[in-house]
Amino acid sequence: MASNVTLVRVTLRETGRADADFRGMLSAFRKACSTYGIAALHKRYEFYEKPSEKRAKKKREQGLEREKAKRQNEKGFSPDNSKKKKRGR
Repeated sequence: MASNVTLVRVTLRETGRADADFRGMLSAFRKACSTYGIAALHKRYEFYEKPSEKRAKKKREQGLEREKAKRQNEKGFSPDNSKKKKRGR
């Protein structure tokens, strides 16, 4: 089996009402898909993205991350501040 395939198993319980059984199975299926992140993956790969578009998107996201880090540094927050060693006395 391919490594990018996730199996989702939903079992049917006998309640006597076919409509209720279907609704229960559907909600269990949706919950399982949400747990495994299948909906997010589907949305990510729903349309073909050209390699040039992927590179542009990655570059744009990296630029946004740099701007965010720059704004945090301007406010006085530095990730290294929390890792400073305490002086022994």
